[in-house]
Amino acid sequence: MTRVLLLILLVWILYVVIKRTVASSAFKDSAHSTATKAPTNEKIVQCAICGLHVPESESLVKKNQTICNSPDCNSN
Repeated sequence: MTRVLLLILLVWILYVVIKRTVASSAFKDSAHSTATKAPTNEKIVQCAICGLHVPESESLVKKNQTICNSPDCNSN
């Protein structure tokens, strides 16, 4: 009985170690792939209301003013 319990414990420990190793390597691969992406050459603009700098694709133009997507700035 003791041998069976010891065998089950060893198999469980081996499973946990392998699972953590695989998860760790998958995390490193995803972090590496996001870090090596080519930077976009998007223009950065400043919000006319709060002064926040945001990418041009995330901004709005109202009354010839560039505005960020903040709810405080959009309500004006």
